[in-house]
Amino acid sequence: TLHYQFYAWYFHTLALMLWISNQYPVLIRVMLMGAIEYSFLVFPATPFSSAVLQISHLFVMWGILNGKVPAARHEQETRKSKPVKKFI
Repeated sequence: TLHYQFYAWYFHTLALMLWISNQYPVLIRVMLMGAIEYSFLVFPATPFSSAVLQISHLFVMWGILNGKVPAARHEQETRKSKPVKKFI
């Protein structure tokens, strides 16, 4: 079954997970968000809506695990401007 309480928490992090990895084109990211939204809006859950949710989650996980997450802007500026001192 699909738990709507989980989706209420998960919805706010979904866009971040899709956009931070930069693995997929924007159209695919929007389609994944739409597929996940569709899966949770179908009541009662059907085998098709559950399969759509599982496949969408696989794509999200694949994007996170294989995408390049950019370094924080602060870290990039720090690396460029200050040499690292080693205390040995």
